[in-house]
Amino acid sequence: MGVSTKLVHPDSLFKNLSGFFALYKPPDLNLINVLREMKFAFVKGTNESWNGNQKKIVKVTDNEITLENDITSNFNCSGYRYIRKDFKIDFLHPISEFNSGIIVGSVNTDKGYKIEKKPLIKAYHIKGRLGILTNDNTNRGSLIERATYTHVNRSKMDRMMSSIQSVYQREILKNPTNVLGISEETYEEASKGIIIPKSTKTPPQIYDIKCIEFDRPFFKIEIQTINESESFLINLIHSIGLRLRTYAICVQIRRIKYGPIDLNSNCLLQNEWKEFNKILENLKETNKTFQIKKFV
Repeated sequence: MGVSTKLVHPDSLFKNLSGFFALYKPPDLNLINVLREMKFAFVKGTNESWNGNQKKIVKVTDNEITLENDITSNFNCSGYRYIRKDFKIDFLHPISEFNSGIIVGSVNTDKGYKIEKKPLIKAYHIKGRLGILTNDNTNRGSLIERATYTHVNRSKMDRMMSSIQSVYQREILKNPTNVLGISEETYEEASKGIIIPKSTKTPPQIYDIKCIEFDRPFFKIEIQTINESESFLINLIHSIGLRLRTYAICVQIRRIKYGPIDLNSNCLLQNEWKEFNKILENLKETNKTFQIKKFV
């Protein structure tokens, strides 16, 4: 895979379409629509890979004998050999419609659960707004109350980030039984200040948090975390506001890292979701990345 699909039989190609791919989802796009587009690309690309090598039939005329294409082997006549239900696609740790960022998907493989069961470090850029309280702590909720925020400056925000990180570091050291057993990999991570929990069932852990933009009332933080959920990230922004003696709502969540996959990886952009050759290249690279990191 990763090369042109011309003159490749659909049956041969279909057998090799298994593994993981990575894409970048823009905001305000439902995963159902993403799934629909990816399945369409797999169906169309696989069926049309048998490009020009149709069966031949002998045609006898009064003056000559010729070989012509058998139209019954053309998908325009007989229909697609593979259809949507032949491709099983799942998204690992999906993100909601309103958020954006890296998503890893699996196609025709049952190994996705192995990755989902591993505690993966993920990183996010989260944009917040000071001075507002809504019923769901996001900018999509109904306004409940406003509060002053002019007393909050960059220095106070940075001190708050350090305080939050210290709290979570102390918490994981209080519960050493939650971390993975001693191994060379664990020792290397621990030497960097990263202690990985045993499973995905432990509470969320923050490894690094910092403010990367501050333009009052808006601010943006970068966070490295594990075993998190969307509600945890939203409530974290709300908690930051309360600690700063004001309110804060979550405006945007953008995932910039999923385990070994980050923004430097060859993630599929939305305009590439219909380009089958690029999907195959991405499938090959993502499978290789997870195998090297021993995730599958």
